[in-house]
Amino acid sequence: MEKIGKNLIELMEKKGISQIELSRKAGITQRQLWNIIHGKVKDVRYETLQKLARGLEVKVSDITGETEEIQREKKLIESQKEKIKRFLDQITEIEPVHKPLKPIPVYGRIPAGRPRETWNELVEDYINIPDAPDNAFALKVSGDSMIGAGIEDGDIVIIVPGGDVFNGDIVIALIDGSEFTLKRLIKQDNMVILQPANDNYKPILFTEEQARERLQILGVMIGIYRKIKRARSSDILQN
Repeated sequence: MEKIGKNLIELMEKKGISQIELSRKAGITQRQLWNIIHGKVKDVRYETLQKLARGLEVKVSDITGETEEIQREKKLIESQKEKIKRFLDQITEIEPVHKPLKPIPVYGRIPAGRPRETWNELVEDYINIPDAPDNAFALKVSGDSMIGAGIEDGDIVIIVPGGDVFNGDIVIALIDGSEFTLKRLIKQDNMVILQPANDNYKPILFTEEQARERLQILGVMIGIYRKIKRARSSDILQN
């Protein structure tokens, strides 16, 4: 900063401007200007340098002794720092929202493969989910036909029964009143399709008339619950 102070003194003498007049033209206090001239400011903001340059009718590089390219880089860095600071300030102002957990019953397994009769009416377990609808329930996935949709064998899917079903929803479907399956529901060209998300499985096709007679949608998937398996003691990495 000593270089900036020296350059400012030389420029003020050359322009015949006093410190009081320069501080007025630049829109900064006399104390600020004195601190800059005497090297008391560790890092002079680019915005302040621009004000001083306008007051002296010179370029910023005339004050700093640096090239305009370096000054542009410093301005960009300073701008990025300001954006980060504003972002962090906004984050600290946001109050965390603590949503109450609600126990959801897990009834058994749902095939994510070929349809099977595997829905257990007895509650096997409970999982705690925030903001779950009152009528939500859960089923454990068996199979890999929906792996392309991020649903793996052993995952627990959260289901809401009834309500609207939209084209593309992942649903629990009951076929012929006896077989259950987890698939994506697609309506296309007068056809109703239970579409897997794995090329190893074929879609299940119905005409609209067949769907009315043979297909019942029992619920729509709204989420996935997954437990992560920890490494065994033999898998622990040694330093």
